[in-house]
Amino acid sequence: MVTRLVERYGEDFDDLLKTNEEDTARIAAAPDLSGSTARIAAVANDEKRYRALRQYVESVMDKGLGSCVLSRPDFAAKVIEAWRYYDGQRYEIIAFVIMPNHVHLLIRVFLGWKLGNLVWSWKNRVSYYARSQGIRLSEANSVWQREYWDRFIRDEKHYHAAIAYILDNPVSAGLCAHREEWPWSSRIET
Repeated sequence: MVTRLVERYGEDFDDLLKTNEEDTARIAAAPDLSGSTARIAAVANDEKRYRALRQYVESVMDKGLGSCVLSRPDFAAKVIEAWRYYDGQRYEIIAFVIMPNHVHLLIRVFLGWKLGNLVWSWKNRVSYYARSQGIRLSEANSVWQREYWDRFIRDEKHYHAAIAYILDNPVSAGLCAHREEWPWSSRIET
């Protein structure tokens, strides 16, 4: 599961989108990512183009656009605290990483719980903390985008690849040289 901060990323993001003109023509011109799921769905009928566009959007996010409030140690700790609150009761945390403007989380949801409700709970706890600290990223006082990316793990190979992708995200983004150096991850071996 991936979710991002709700905020406008400005001209930098708009300029980066313009570098990918072929897919940009299929995406709304607004530089905010709050509707990125719907815009990316415009190319979803072509799986290869869809994957390429998703990778492109993720690479843009890894450039650290926006407020990057998740890079604050207190804020990152609140996200982890929210995730761990029901760990072992409603889900099992497998791997996670907190990037400056988005998060990656791999969990196994227990029977009887819906992922959407769990995500809402985490986002609500962290948004409450943000408001208590005077952090306001949107008119609605939300910290997170409404949408989130989720996918089912297909097999053991996919499982290990997902864990490696999550833990290596800070390295891929150029934030550290080795995954063990990143302070806001689960740091498990794959």
